[in-house]
Amino acid sequence: MPAHLASKHLWGAPSQAAIALCGIVASTSLTIAMAVMVSSFRGSVDDWLVQVLPADLYLRVEGNDNSAFAPEVQRKMAAAPGVAAIHFRKITPLRLSPEQTPIAWVAQHIDRANPAKTLPMLGPSLPVPEGATPVWVSEPAFWLYGYGRGDWINLPALNVSLSANGKEANRVFVAGIWRDYGRQQGAIAMDDADYTRITGDYAAQRCSDRTCSRRQ
Repeated sequence: MPAHLASKHLWGAPSQAAIALCGIVASTSLTIAMAVMVSSFRGSVDDWLVQVLPADLYLRVEGNDNSAFAPEVQRKMAAAPGVAAIHFRKITPLRLSPEQTPIAWVAQHIDRANPAKTLPMLGPSLPVPEGATPVWVSEPAFWLYGYGRGDWINLPALNVSLSANGKEANRVFVAGIWRDYGRQQGAIAMDDADYTRITGDYAAQRCSDRTCSRRQ
């Protein structure tokens, strides 16, 4: 009888070892997967912060347009000793849908040829059709509104009160999508020169004697 039990135990040992081995493999795989996920997310956020927040000092001005930096003030700030470069940006809430919170309309200097210099792009930026006004939507805006590369958007705020350059001034072309972890309601980025041309808001005009655009 003892010999029979011993033989049965030895006969079942491989299957028991296999069960234990499966648990070890599963836990090891889960640990590796978590490490890869955390590392990937940390790397993405780190790259985003380096690209979006590259400056040594940031200043935010809140209030109406009367509190904004006038172009001559911007030029004086850019010419201050020790300032290598200064950039300004205007952020305006824009409601595209009554069911959604207002999206952030961002006016800043964006290089059409290489928007990745300013925005952390997700994939390439499309060539802009002749005569079109390009914008770049954030990833949350893509999720919430479904805007993708090559789409056209009618910006409702430009229909009457802000449009002064033709009936199609409110129609913009989505040239690309960029990564944004700071505004979960979505954002639409536009070059400040296009913003000034469309809206007539010259307080957002780019400085002429130093590389700068407006931030509010």
